[in-house]
Amino acid sequence: MPRVKVLLVEDDDSDAALVMSAAKREGMDISWLRADDEPSFLQALLEAPDAVVTDFNLPSFSALRALEIVREKGSRMPVLVVTGAIADDLAAECMRRGAADYLLKDRLARLKDALEGAIELFRAERRKHEAETRLLAAAASRTVLNEMLLRSLSADASELSFRAVLSPLFDYGALPGLAAVAIELPCLLPFSLQRPGTVATEGPDSGRIELSYELSDAKGSTGRIAFVFGNGSGPGPEVLEFLDEATKVVAGVTRRVCAELSLRTSLAEQEELLREIHHRVKNNLASVLGLVGLEAARIEPGPGRDALISLDRQVRSMALVQEMAYTRGGFTGIDFGDFLRELKQRIASETLGPLGSLSLEACCDGLRVPLEEAVTLGILFNELLGLAAARANGGLPVSLRVSAARTAIAEWRIEYREDFSSRSRPLPGSRELDFVRLLLGQYRGAIETEGDELIVRLDLHSAEAPGAVA
Repeated sequence: MPRVKVLLVEDDDSDAALVMSAAKREGMDISWLRADDEPSFLQALLEAPDAVVTDFNLPSFSALRALEIVREKGSRMPVLVVTGAIADDLAAECMRRGAADYLLKDRLARLKDALEGAIELFRAERRKHEAETRLLAAAASRTVLNEMLLRSLSADASELSFRAVLSPLFDYGALPGLAAVAIELPCLLPFSLQRPGTVATEGPDSGRIELSYELSDAKGSTGRIAFVFGNGSGPGPEVLEFLDEATKVVAGVTRRVCAELSLRTSLAEQEELLREIHHRVKNNLASVLGLVGLEAARIEPGPGRDALISLDRQVRSMALVQEMAYTRGGFTGIDFGDFLRELKQRIASETLGPLGSLSLEACCDGLRVPLEEAVTLGILFNELLGLAAARANGGLPVSLRVSAARTAIAEWRIEYREDFSSRSRPLPGSRELDFVRLLLGQYRGAIETEGDELIVRLDLHSAEAPGAVA
């Protein structure tokens, strides 16, 4: 066995020499420490001996008290009792209190075997305990990191959110010496998180050790995090490895949160720009409508005035597309069913007389028309509904039906039907449908009749349909 350190508790020098000589005869390599009372015993324990050999009874100390002190300190260090004579009940009491063995001073031949066996067992148990401690620490570290990762998923750019991410560092016993965590981020004011129940101390005599880590990404530094330990000793390699992993979690959260904050700022700027564009377009269209209205008021009834009224309706349909794109779901497109219903309401309120009756069944709910198609399509159906409303002023009800059905991937067929069973109908080639035919050319559309119905069909590409077509 390699050289060992043994604390010998003995007040008699001759008895101490007897024990040391017996160990030397057996070839043991021992570095001896001496104690003869409780204060010297406590002082010697600070040098971490491998074992204790104690006389059973000393004038101001005893083997039973030595055993009590060792166990109070949570140590499993072997204690061997060596005495001149001992009753069986006292020997049993020593063993009950944790003595590794007891020997008589006149029978020290077993000293080598007893001492080496006790020390070897102690070292084996210590290695086992250290391994178990490392495993528990590793498990606690994994638990802390998993909890931090879980909380980081919902973290935002607020101090409260970052406190929630960092608080597991004080839980599960992973970092018992950690006293505080301080963090500096570009998106937050600096703040620190203190271990519950501890009091912050500063200064060179505070015993605090601070480990600082830079939070960085490909673009450079994104902040700093500092781990403050208050036990006066630096963390070991396992803790340093854990801190590296924890820092990576915080750095990941920081990158994401700062990116989200930057994105929100950018989106806010874009929304402000879109609001400005919307108001300018709205004002410009209102100006055009005002000018058209002024010109129409100056012209006598006739073809010229009718053309201006038709232009007014077309500009209004463009304004409706623009308004719906801005107020209902963004600038990717408009809901075609909603558009038709609102367009019909506006045309009816502006065109129909007291005897007019115009009904519309729009069976295309859920069909979203891309914005680049919506303006042209809006003008087309504005023209069809405007003509239908003009015919409805004759006193007979006009019934319209618009439906949409998917015919291929990203391709829809839209069908407009107007019932003329109670009156004469315009022929597909009539002049009043010239503008409709012109617009239909962009959609491979056609105008035809079927029984008592006027039918307009067209194909629409790149349309979206989040819901089923009604």
